Amino acid sequence: MLAVSSTPPQIVDIAPLNGQSVNNDRPSIYATFRAPTGVGINPTSATITVNGLDVTPSATRTGQFITYSPGVALADGNVMVAVRVSDQAGNQQTRTWSFTIHAH
Repeated sequence: MLAVSSTPPQIVDIAPLNGQSVNNDRPSIYATFRAPTGVGINPTSATITVNGLDVTPSATRTGQFITYSPGVALADGNVMVAVRVSDQAGNQQTRTWSFTIHAH
């Protein structure tokens, strides 16, 4: 019997936290995820955008997390982040959040 999951993966932890104010203009931005059904995460499906820019090519991706450390300083102000991930069955989950940089 073949069981196909329709339960999307979960994006569990994020950093910096939604609404958080940080004093570092190059913060490590990450999200962790898990597939509650055991189907497994497709690591190549994980994407991350920062302020609308796809920074996935500069990110580290595994079946458990995606992390991005900016190569250049981000400007003070609001930073929007979006992470999208799919499991091996193709179920997709997206999480968006924002934090604020006060470095200068």
